[in-house]
Amino acid sequence: MGWWASDTATLHFDDCRVPAQNLIGEEGQGFKLIMHNFNSERMGMAASCTAFARVCVEDAIAYARERQTFGKPISQHQVIRHKLVDMAQRVAASQAMLELLAWRLGQGESPVAEICMMKNQATQTMAFCASERCRFSAAPATCAASRSSASIARSRSTRSAAAPRRS
Repeated sequence: MGWWASDTATLHFDDCRVPAQNLIGEEGQGFKLIMHNFNSERMGMAASCTAFARVCVEDAIAYARERQTFGKPISQHQVIRHKLVDMAQRVAASQAMLELLAWRLGQGESPVAEICMMKNQATQTMAFCASERCRFSAAPATCAASRSSASIARSRSTRSAAAPRRS
Protein backbone atom coordinates (compact mmCIF):
# COMPACT_ATOMS: atom_id res chain seq x y z
CA MET A 1 0.00 0.00 0.00
CA GLY A 2 1.17 3.50 -0.65
CA TRP A 3 1.10 6.42 -2.95
CA TRP A 4 3.97 5.80 -5.35
CA ALA A 5 2.73 7.81 -8.33
CA SER A 6 3.31 11.23 -6.79
CA ASP A 7 6.93 12.12 -6.17
CA THR A 8 7.70 14.89 -3.71
CA ALA A 9 10.81 17.02 -4.02
CA THR A 10 12.09 20.49 -3.19
CA LEU A 11 12.49 22.81 -6.15
CA HIS A 12 14.32 26.13 -6.02
CA PHE A 13 13.78 28.89 -8.58
CA ASP A 14 16.31 31.48 -7.44
CA ASP A 15 16.28 34.70 -9.46
CA CYS A 16 13.75 33.19 -11.87
CA ARG A 17 11.64 35.70 -13.78
CA VAL A 18 8.26 34.79 -15.22
CA PRO A 19 6.77 37.04 -17.89
CA ALA A 20 3.41 38.53 -16.85
CA GLN A 21 1.58 36.74 -19.71
CA ASN A 22 2.80 33.38 -18.34
CA LEU A 23 1.42 33.80 -14.82
CA ILE A 24 -1.26 31.38 -13.75
CA GLY A 25 -3.77 33.31 -11.66
CA GLU A 26 -2.98 36.50 -9.82
CA GLU A 27 0.52 37.36 -8.63
CA GLY A 28 1.11 36.29 -5.04
CA GLN A 29 -1.88 33.92 -4.99
CA GLY A 30 -0.03 30.72 -5.95
CA PHE A 31 -0.14 29.21 -2.47
CA LYS A 32 -3.90 29.65 -2.31
CA LEU A 33 -4.30 27.97 -5.73
CA ILE A 34 -2.14 24.99 -4.83
CA MET A 35 -3.96 24.52 -1.52
CA HIS A 36 -7.28 24.44 -3.39
CA ASN A 37 -5.81 21.76 -5.66
CA PHE A 38 -4.65 19.74 -2.65
CA ASN A 39 -8.23 19.64 -1.37
CA SER A 40 -9.38 18.08 -4.65
CA GLU A 41 -6.58 15.54 -4.42
CA ARG A 42 -7.49 14.74 -0.82
CA MET A 43 -11.11 14.11 -1.77
CA GLY A 44 -10.03 11.88 -4.67
CA MET A 45 -7.68 9.95 -2.39
CA ALA A 46 -10.43 9.58 0.22
CA ALA A 47 -12.90 8.31 -2.38
CA SER A 48 -10.39 5.76 -3.71
CA CYS A 49 -9.41 4.55 -0.26
CA THR A 50 -13.03 4.18 0.80
CA ALA A 51 -13.80 2.17 -2.34
CA PHE A 52 -10.74 -0.06 -1.85
CA ALA A 53 -11.67 -0.60 1.80
CA ARG A 54 -15.19 -1.62 0.73
CA VAL A 55 -13.67 -4.16 -1.67
CA CYS A 56 -11.59 -5.58 1.18
CA VAL A 57 -14.77 -6.00 3.26
CA GLU A 58 -16.62 -7.67 0.39
CA ASP A 59 -13.69 -9.97 -0.28
CA ALA A 60 -13.36 -10.81 3.42
CA ILE A 61 -17.08 -11.65 3.65
CA ALA A 62 -16.88 -13.89 0.58
CA TYR A 63 -13.79 -15.65 1.95
CA ALA A 64 -15.40 -16.07 5.39
CA ARG A 65 -18.41 -17.75 3.79
CA GLU A 66 -16.20 -20.17 1.82
CA ARG A 67 -13.53 -21.09 4.38
CA GLN A 68 -14.53 -23.94 6.68
CA THR A 69 -13.19 -24.69 10.16
CA PHE A 70 -14.59 -27.11 12.70
CA GLY A 71 -17.25 -28.14 10.21
CA LYS A 72 -18.73 -24.71 9.49
CA PRO A 73 -17.87 -21.51 7.59
CA ILE A 74 -15.63 -19.17 9.56
CA SER A 75 -18.31 -16.50 9.07
CA GLN A 76 -20.29 -18.37 11.73
CA HIS A 77 -17.57 -17.83 14.36
CA GLN A 78 -18.24 -14.84 16.59
CA VAL A 79 -14.69 -13.46 16.47
CA ILE A 80 -14.80 -13.39 12.65
CA ARG A 81 -18.19 -11.68 12.68
CA HIS A 82 -16.76 -9.02 14.98
CA LYS A 83 -13.86 -8.42 12.60
CA LEU A 84 -16.24 -8.11 9.65
CA VAL A 85 -18.45 -5.68 11.55
CA ASP A 86 -15.44 -3.56 12.58
CA MET A 87 -14.39 -3.37 8.94
CA ALA A 88 -17.89 -2.56 7.66
CA GLN A 89 -18.44 0.05 10.37
CA ARG A 90 -15.27 1.94 9.42
CA VAL A 91 -16.18 1.85 5.73
CA ALA A 92 -19.71 3.11 6.47
CA ALA A 93 -18.34 5.98 8.58
CA SER A 94 -15.85 6.94 5.86
CA GLN A 95 -18.55 6.76 3.18
CA ALA A 96 -20.93 8.94 5.20
CA MET A 97 -18.25 11.55 5.85
CA LEU A 98 -17.20 11.50 2.20
CA GLU A 99 -20.76 12.00 0.96
CA LEU A 100 -21.36 14.83 3.44
CA LEU A 101 -18.20 16.63 2.35
CA ALA A 102 -19.02 16.12 -1.32
CA TRP A 103 -22.44 17.66 -0.67
CA ARG A 104 -20.91 20.58 1.25
CA LEU A 105 -18.46 21.23 -1.58
CA GLY A 106 -21.39 21.17 -4.00
CA GLN A 107 -23.09 23.82 -1.86
CA GLY A 108 -20.08 26.11 -2.30
CA GLU A 109 -18.50 25.54 1.11
CA SER A 110 -14.78 25.01 1.59
CA PRO A 111 -14.43 22.73 4.65
CA VAL A 112 -10.63 22.44 4.49
CA ALA A 113 -10.06 20.96 7.96
CA GLU A 114 -12.78 18.36 7.45
CA ILE A 115 -11.35 17.40 4.06
CA CYS A 116 -7.96 16.81 5.70
CA MET A 117 -9.62 14.70 8.39
CA MET A 118 -11.53 12.78 5.71
CA LYS A 119 -8.34 11.85 3.90
CA ASN A 120 -6.83 10.58 7.17
CA GLN A 121 -10.01 8.70 8.07
CA ALA A 122 -10.22 7.01 4.67
CA THR A 123 -6.54 6.03 4.47
CA GLN A 124 -6.66 4.57 7.99
CA THR A 125 -9.85 2.71 7.11
CA MET A 126 -8.27 1.23 4.00
CA ALA A 127 -5.13 0.18 5.88
CA PHE A 128 -7.22 -1.43 8.63
CA CYS A 129 -9.51 -3.27 6.22
CA ALA A 130 -6.64 -4.49 4.03
CA SER A 131 -4.75 -5.71 7.09
CA GLU A 132 -7.78 -7.47 8.53
CA ARG A 133 -8.56 -9.08 5.18
CA CYS A 134 -5.03 -10.45 4.99
CA ARG A 135 -5.34 -11.90 8.49
CA PHE A 136 -8.28 -14.03 7.38
CA SER A 137 -6.03 -16.23 5.28
CA ALA A 138 -3.16 -18.19 6.73
CA ALA A 139 -0.71 -17.52 3.89
CA PRO A 140 0.23 -13.98 2.82
CA ALA A 141 0.30 -15.19 -0.79
CA THR A 142 -3.41 -15.98 -0.54
CA CYS A 143 -4.08 -12.36 0.38
CA ALA A 144 -1.93 -11.00 -2.43
CA ALA A 145 -3.61 -13.27 -4.95
CA SER A 146 -7.12 -12.63 -3.65
CA ARG A 147 -10.05 -11.54 -5.76
CA SER A 148 -9.55 -7.95 -4.57
CA SER A 149 -7.91 -6.77 -7.79
CA ALA A 150 -10.85 -7.86 -9.92
CA SER A 151 -13.28 -6.52 -7.32
CA ILE A 152 -11.56 -3.14 -7.30
CA ALA A 153 -11.85 -2.86 -11.05
CA ARG A 154 -15.51 -3.86 -10.87
CA SER A 155 -16.15 -1.37 -8.05
CA ARG A 156 -14.55 1.46 -10.04
CA SER A 157 -16.64 0.80 -13.10
CA THR A 158 -19.99 0.46 -11.33
CA ARG A 159 -20.07 3.32 -8.85
CA SER A 160 -17.98 6.27 -7.77
CA ALA A 161 -17.31 6.23 -4.03
CA ALA A 162 -17.93 9.97 -3.83
CA ALA A 163 -21.32 9.84 -5.55
CA PRO A 164 -24.20 10.22 -3.12
CA ARG A 165 -26.57 7.28 -2.91
CA ARG A 166 -30.05 7.92 -4.24
CA SER A 167 -33.11 6.44 -2.57
